[in-house]
Amino acid sequence: MFRNRVLLVVSLLLALTLSVSGESFEDGYLYHGPEGEGIPQLVSWRAPILEIDGLKFKDLNENGILDDYEDWRLLPKQRAADLLQKMDHTEKAAQMLHITLYSPQEQWFSEQNVGFALAYTYLEAGPREAAEAANRLQQLSESSRWGIPLIISMDSVVGASWVKGATLYPDQIGLGAAGDVELDKTSERDAAQGNGCHGCAHEPFPHCGPCY
Repeated sequence: MFRNRVLLVVSLLLALTLSVSGESFEDGYLYHGPEGEGIPQLVSWRAPILEIDGLKFKDLNENGILDDYEDWRLLPKQRAADLLQKMDHTEKAAQMLHITLYSPQEQWFSEQNVGFALAYTYLEAGPREAAEAANRLQQLSESSRWGIPLIISMDSVVGASWVKGATLYPDQIGLGAAGDVELDKTSERDAAQGNGCHGCAHEPFPHCGPCY
């Protein structure tokens, strides 16, 4: 049961596509790979880039070779299974932690590589500032032993309500009262897109419609 839960969590993390502000960091670099059919956009601050058969991959553990978990051509489940074989029990447990970003410490991400973090007021300054703050956390997570990205969550029942200047949406009662399923879907997708723009990929609350 424990292994299945960790496999699910790590699969979600490896399947994650992050939205970033596109701002480089002084002590690293930012690489945007060309997007094409079936080719993801790579964003790297610290991980070296491997080029194999004309394709580029992030060397997350910096061992100079392409491990299965770094190979985006494989299914998330295959990548997660490979990664789980390499991780110890402490690292697996850390991936199941969902902390609150009340007063974040760098070692939570660069050393312990926690899996989830609730934004709380950490992203409140504004949309651009939120994206940059999320990028800083991802930079720290990428510098960890396995470079597993962090999933940032937000209690966004009415949209990105924790971010100043963000668009707010009707809550579930309001959407239900409208009696319009398509409006509900559109509202939820727009809200999820807005959250993604400042680095939040998880909304831990019930939705009437799909998040993505």
